[in-house]
Amino acid sequence: AAAAAAGADRRRFPPDAGVIGTVPEPAAAAAAADTAPSLLLVFDFDWSLVDANSDLVVLDIAPDVRERLPEMRAEYPCWTERMGWAFRQLHERGASLDDMRRSFAAVPFHEPLKDALRDIVARHPSTEVAIASDANTFFIEAILQRHGLAHIFSQIHSNPAREGEGGVLLIERYHQFEHGCERCAANMCKGLIMDELDKQASGRQQQAQQRRRRRVYVGDSRNDLCPILRMGRGDVAFVRQGEQFSLHPLIKKHGDKVEADVVHWSNYEELSEGLRNLFPPDGGVGAASN
Repeated sequence: AAAAAAGADRRRFPPDAGVIGTVPEPAAAAAAADTAPSLLLVFDFDWSLVDANSDLVVLDIAPDVRERLPEMRAEYPCWTERMGWAFRQLHERGASLDDMRRSFAAVPFHEPLKDALRDIVARHPSTEVAIASDANTFFIEAILQRHGLAHIFSQIHSNPAREGEGGVLLIERYHQFEHGCERCAANMCKGLIMDELDKQASGRQQQAQQRRRRRVYVGDSRNDLCPILRMGRGDVAFVRQGEQFSLHPLIKKHGDKVEADVVHWSNYEELSEGLRNLFPPDGGVGAASN
């Protein structure tokens, strides 16, 4: 238990000073720290907040490394370790962190969603917006900065990345302990991250004598199922549809266990409209609609 707590604390937002790619808490969020947010909006990153797999976009720098990735699964069963191998290969080929940053120009971040996010934080200052992602802190931060959105997210929970000797990008597992969740990969349980976000808010809610805040989650893949199953009535899950996205069939399979309202989306116009319906311009809280 002590080891688990130490691992969780070390990866709380923001992580260690040696970790690159973390987003500092925005001034607006710090000013409101004594009040409990009325809503929590959590995004997965790849294929949810952005319309790509950021790991694979970076590997376009060296296509031969990307082609070898499947064969490395036997040696590195965990995706995080497999990407660590890939980053070392990029470094050996002379690719720098700046080369990686430049590659993020190819990651689509759709304007309707960016506009919706800006409107939500401007009109609903009591809403906390966070990220729970199996990418890494360096990629996420670099992409948010490129689009001028770093200030929107109060917390980023992702695999910590840091610059190693000679400029190689090193990546670690988010959870360094055995979390015991059979639904999630060994390096990260997003259900535990959701629990942690709730725990952070519970003390503030008790002090402010407020009820539990409403939770909204946006995801697309199987590692997004666990946090959704921990959500309750009145919460909302935005589930991406499409043949390549594994969350949608899992939601159908586990439908009797899903208490949250489910909103399906297949493009970013639909997602943006759905979020705007939940966060109307008058500052109130809307209803989920599909």
